[in-house]
Amino acid sequence: MNDAWWSPWAMTSTLAWQVVHHGLGLAILLQALEQWAARRAFDDDGIWAWPLLRGDYARHGPVIRTVLDIVASASGVRVVIALRMLAGAVLLVSPRAGIAVTVACFSTSMVMSLRFRGRENGAADAMTNLVAATAMLVDAASLADINAEWVGLVFVATQATLSYLSAGVAKLRSPVWRNGSAPAAFAAVERYAVPSWVRTTLQIPGTSQLASHFLIAWQISFPVSLLSPTWCAASCAIGLAFHIVNFFVFGLQRFVFAWAMTYPAVWFVSVAAPH
Repeated sequence: MNDAWWSPWAMTSTLAWQVVHHGLGLAILLQALEQWAARRAFDDDGIWAWPLLRGDYARHGPVIRTVLDIVASASGVRVVIALRMLAGAVLLVSPRAGIAVTVACFSTSMVMSLRFRGRENGAADAMTNLVAATAMLVDAASLADINAEWVGLVFVATQATLSYLSAGVAKLRSPVWRNGSAPAAFAAVERYAVPSWVRTTLQIPGTSQLASHFLIAWQISFPVSLLSPTWCAASCAIGLAFHIVNFFVFGLQRFVFAWAMTYPAVWFVSVAAPH
């Protein structure tokens, strides 16, 4: 391993976990800024008014409903978003901020998910919540003098890998992805407002098929990243490019940061694995 090209880039579990913390802080800060910019939509006359949504929680007990009426109200959600911004900023600049900060990151993320009756932005929010929960548990373990950084890194890396693998398997089972028509079909949906040059490019014979098959192959082969640093570097580079393209083409900005923050964990595991 000492002669391997990746040796200078190997990280200790502490350093890798700190980088994950930085990424989590950035992801939460950016999500909170986005939510703050849309805060008027949470008012009682907005499209996400709490009086319109609270009926979905009628089956829960009075204590839970009372708490939700406070934190999910128009004024309450502003406080939650502001606290989320603060927690994300602190974690971004100080990865060893302590359990109070990671608890704030996780709890405010869950409140916002409940506010949207699930997840505001699908898988990106699910990954953010998962990493935030892991960070909180690792910090909780440290209070008992238990070093759980290595376990946290393995868990985050595994979840990121499974997310890509399951997406690839789902595409492989879909006829429109197997025949390669899916990318062109998605780009043609008007509500996505995909740039015209992208739609034109995907209409070139064979382009949509190539993009579809390449994406499936990359996602299904991503688990190899846990065993090979070389494969890990290539797969994560492809992943970052993929999410950035989706950001500019489909506007999925949260996915860039939600998955990029897991890459240090994937890299740590790939380097730590026996070779």
